[in-house]
Amino acid sequence: MSVAGDDGTLRGRLLNSPAAENFFGKTGTLNGFSSIAGYLRCNDGDDVIVAMIFEFSQKRARYYKNIQDNIIRVLAGYKANPANKK
Repeated sequence: MSVAGDDGTLRGRLLNSPAAENFFGKTGTLNGFSSIAGYLRCNDGDDVIVAMIFEFSQKRARYYKNIQDNIIRVLAGYKANPANKK
């Protein structure tokens, strides 16, 4: 799998964010579809599985890739409530 901000199809994505070098995944783009899937190491050390598939007929794929990246950035900053961890 590619490493966000480091190599492969994720080299130029999620730069300068908590997800850089903490998201490991695969991407895919076809006419009208953009996808990303992988796992993310969050600020609290937990790993989260991420999978998104966007279907679109308006705007370009870059617009939807930016939305995917923003969702992953938010998840990367997540910290679980210590009371919920056992």
